Amino acid sequence: MARARLKSKALATVGGSKPITLERTCEKGNLRMSLQVYPDPQGYRTRIGYYADLYFKLDEPDQEGGPGQEERHIGFISCWRLSKGPNQYGHEDFQPWVTEWLRGDLGDEDDDSRPFKETLRLLYDETGKLRDNMNDELIRSALDETGSELVIVEMFWIKHKDETTGLQYSRQRIAPHALELFYSLINNGILPSWYIINLPITLILKAGMPSDDGLSEVWLNEHPRNPGETEQDYCARISDHVLNLFQVEQRYGYRKISDDHRVVVLTVSLPQRLRVVVNSTLEDETARPRPGPTQIKPQTALSSTRC
Repeated sequence: MARARLKSKALATVGGSKPITLERTCEKGNLRMSLQVYPDPQGYRTRIGYYADLYFKLDEPDQEGGPGQEERHIGFISCWRLSKGPNQYGHEDFQPWVTEWLRGDLGDEDDDSRPFKETLRLLYDETGKLRDNMNDELIRSALDETGSELVIVEMFWIKHKDETTGLQYSRQRIAPHALELFYSLINNGILPSWYIINLPITLILKAGMPSDDGLSEVWLNEHPRNPGETEQDYCARISDHVLNLFQVEQRYGYRKISDDHRVVVLTVSLPQRLRVVVNSTLEDETARPRPGPTQIKPQTALSSTRC
């Protein structure tokens, strides 16, 4: 997704915001999201990119009585929308998404499409049929030919803390607010109609520890590797922790698909859940997106996990 942003011009940009209260410090502020829609940089026909930058600004004045902190970039959500139409012809060769993502090799380690292929192939076989290791009928229905829009979330990152002010963003319950903003912006009618993702939306996320150390800061600092723990065991421990977090109903409500992998699914179908955005606008498509954090390099690792 990072490479897509460098190679592709944004097709549309929308923004929205909502007031939030940080859970641990009880400080109030404004959470803003800028969402950009991008074409696939590699020319694939059956996916389109959605990238959301997150910004936060405290309401409280500073010690001198002036305005509160300036707005800070605190995270992003990168995902792909899959164009997966119903199999009207009864033959997988008529399904472009099957040909593009479920057949052939995965590509090199630095291939932008590899994480997308890996996740889909955990769910579907090479003919496009769901694998047999899913026992939840609701999940099977959402992932099958039911008309549900499929969105694969490749990376969801919240900054650990601000280097200048020391304000901590992690463990402040910002992530659920960010997801609510995201769900609303992709569905509330602000985007041009051909980029709106209609309800119901099924979001697919492969839980794991990011391969980039900058994105893994909160885990490396707050949950460091134990003495004698191998890199693989450490990665698995953190990934299991992330998996459990996304299954907390009160915050995220994702459901685990199978014991064979760490892919979780959430179907958003109620319009009431999406009406949370204030001041949502269609932004100037000619304006350049604000830059992300400078210490994170734009590389494919942003969309990959360690295990």
